[in-house]
Amino acid sequence: MKKLLNFKSFAVLLLTGIFCISVCNAATDADKLFEAVREGDAAAVSKLIKSGIDPNITDSYGEAALTAASREGQKEIVEMLLKAGADANLKYDGNPGENSALMSAVNNGEGGGDKEIVELLLNAGVDPNMGNGITTALIEAAYFGNKDIVELLLKAGADPDMRFEYNTALMEAARVGSKEIVEMLLKAGAEPRIQNGNGQTALMLASEEGYLEIVDILSKAKGKIPVQNIVIASSEGDKKTIKALLKAKADLDSEYNTVKTALMYASMNGRKEIAELLLKAGANPNIGDASGRTALVYAAKNGHKEMVELLLKAKANPDIKSRYAGETVLMLATSEGQKEIVKVLLQGGADPDIQDDRGKTVLMIAKEFADVYTAAKEQQYEGDEDESSKKDPQIYKDIVEILKKAGAKE
Repeated sequence: MKKLLNFKSFAVLLLTGIFCISVCNAATDADKLFEAVREGDAAAVSKLIKSGIDPNITDSYGEAALTAASREGQKEIVEMLLKAGADANLKYDGNPGENSALMSAVNNGEGGGDKEIVELLLNAGVDPNMGNGITTALIEAAYFGNKDIVELLLKAGADPDMRFEYNTALMEAARVGSKEIVEMLLKAGAEPRIQNGNGQTALMLASEEGYLEIVDILSKAKGKIPVQNIVIASSEGDKKTIKALLKAKADLDSEYNTVKTALMYASMNGRKEIAELLLKAGANPNIGDASGRTALVYAAKNGHKEMVELLLKAKANPDIKSRYAGETVLMLATSEGQKEIVKVLLQGGADPDIQDDRGKTVLMIAKEFADVYTAAKEQQYEGDEDESSKKDPQIYKDIVEILKKAGAKE
């Protein structure tokens, strides 16, 4: 038995040793490859590739050999690695902000960039929109004023308006005074009126830095109006401004700060003329905000009967459910005691038998409110006026009858 145990122990040690030798050799090969890349030793890299080393191998920090070669400006080694099957789109397996091969090629030489390596990577199929979670290759090239690389990236299909946290490529080019790059980006379709997190456009940044030629170019460039302009004008009922913005092709369906569209604000505030202008210009009445509520919901909630009629005529869907408990506009109008709105919605085709996420229909909701406010009235003491006692239960009883006449099921 003792001999058998000794034999098993020996076998385990032998296998462990073989595994260790294999791992250690692999680690040694990786070290050799990265050392050869740093030193620009193409012969050593070629030898390691021929020995069968994985061209996508990474170092202990998660950086790929192709990324290291691109950063060091080693064109011949980049070609070798790509030919051996290195993945040009391999991302750095580390913290956000670290670079891929493309980002490294754009940034090497203290931002001077390496056009030839960028071209090699693009020809190998690298994503021209490759970024690092903070910025993109195009933004970096624009910032460093590298016209040739900007041109290469745009030809390869880089999105001129793509960004992560801060500025677009156009904003960066305007900020640093790269007139030629500003012109290239505009020609490629860059949107001049996009704003960064501080509300600044490329024009504002150029103005701030005093680049008058760029200011002149950007002031003449046409693009979408910043969405908050039309949203604010809609909210305030500024018809004159709305007309000017629509003429300038303002973006109708974008949401300001991801909250509400211009049509939602107009509907909420009962700005019928503004809503008419927006709808005529093609605003979508069925877009919802973060809660799923549409312009029709806001009009109904605030008791704007004519606005509700206008939106229904414009094909607003009364049966869209919100993300809050699956509530429809008919349910909301009922909860708010908007008797006339309920009638208009039913006439506009609202389905009274839809159930919310709790399985309740609008008729059930109306009955519940009628019961609650009836009980509140009955139990009200002299001088005691809470919110529930202020509501007239008859409103909800009337809504119950309206729903029944419309064919709502019990």
